This record gives sequence, C-alpha cells and structure tokens, in this order.
Amino acid sequence: MRGVGKYMVLCCLGLLFLLVQAKAQEPYFGKNKVQYRHFDWYFIQTENFDIYYYKGAYHLAKFAADVLEDAYLQIKKELRYDLSKRVPVILYKS
Repeated sequence: MRGVGKYMVLCCLGLLFLLVQAKAQEPYFGKNKVQYRHFDWYFIQTENFDIYYYKGAYHLAKFAADVLEDAYLQIKKELRYDLSKRVPVILYKS
C-alpha cells in the first residue's frame, strides 16, 4: 500500500508541475505578430489558379503555375474532383 501512496504523490507532483508550466506560457500566447512590409503584388492567371507574387519572383510564380496545373489535372483525373471556382495562391520569395 505504501508503494501506491508514493506513486500517487509523484503523479500529483508531476501533474502540478505540468500545470504550472502551462500557466507560465499563457501570457505569451498570441503575442507573435506578423511583421508586414509593403509589397508590390503581381499575379498570373492560369485556367484554375490566381497566383500572386511580388517583384523578383516571376520565375517562381511561373514554376508554381505549371506545377499547380499539373497536380490539379492528376487530382481531377484520379479523384474525379472539379474545382468550383478559381483558387488564389500567394507566393513569398523566401
């Protein structure tokens, strides 16, 4: 019976430790704000996608357009799924 009592005390202490740690994180939750810079956006329209990109990322956008259309054709063929509207895609050059 003594072993069970020690086990219960250790479990309670472990749980208390976890609760204290969770409470310590609470004031910081949601404090990370996205830092936006001003971007001049451009876009490419394909048959099914609107691909938005900013200056200097045209080649990336063109590559993404080709890959997206190819992937959509495969999904359409294999899963018999059609898009109901154009899909916007935002590319960041990072």
